[in-house]
Amino acid sequence: MASLLQVEEKLKEMVVSVVYPDGIGSPSIVDKDISIMNGYPVKGSLDKYMKADKIAISVSSIQKSDKNTTRYTKRWHRITVPESSINMVLGDDLVITITGVAANDLVATIKTSIEVASHQIVSGESVDDIASALGIQLTGAIVITNTIFVPNEYKILLGISVIGVAAREIKRQQKRFCVTIWSPTVNDRDTLGEAIDVYLSDIERFVLPDDFFARIIYNGAIDMDTFQDHRIYKRELEYLIEYATTISDNFPTNVVYDVEIEDNRT
Repeated sequence: MASLLQVEEKLKEMVVSVVYPDGIGSPSIVDKDISIMNGYPVKGSLDKYMKADKIAISVSSIQKSDKNTTRYTKRWHRITVPESSINMVLGDDLVITITGVAANDLVATIKTSIEVASHQIVSGESVDDIASALGIQLTGAIVITNTIFVPNEYKILLGISVIGVAAREIKRQQKRFCVTIWSPTVNDRDTLGEAIDVYLSDIERFVLPDDFFARIIYNGAIDMDTFQDHRIYKRELEYLIEYATTISDNFPTNVVYDVEIEDNRT
């Protein structure tokens, strides 16, 4: 689930990429030290930045600006499906060979024309153990180390089930976020404000840690020069960000049989 803080962090990452295009270790686009933070800076810290000819940029949400925009059906969406660490291959000689390293949450399945063998794999098992557990379920099967041969069989299907992660959206909200520039000079404020706004306004949506998209819309800007006596030039850039609240769960994948051998018997 994407939290309010994660949305702020993602917005902060995008601001950092604009201000420090070559990385934080390299000069900023105005060739000054810039501190980019979540939430408003405290007054003492802000005074120190201005006196040292440094710049602060804060990323924060605006309180009581939430709007419920839920409109999508609550369907599960696949997020991740890991690769199986165990492989089963059917050779031209119709011998099934099992290779790889055993891990929990894997299920190996062999389907013949008359029966199905299935084995819940446990971490620490050898491929020989897996072959034996499957072969004992198949009539007449011959098991030698990590191989299985089923005599007189004309149809063999193989599959491995893994545990994947799926998520679904339970609600969606729109909230106002503000990127605030605090600068000791008006020129630096204007340069940073234009660069950040051009970058963010060109983005229509971005991905959050829950693998769901958030939508971003420009919502206005304001310059506040009433702090000139304190050598502070301020610009607030406001954006509407719509993002989902999600839940996730683990699900076993369906076994997909990737090999089929038939001899067209009637």
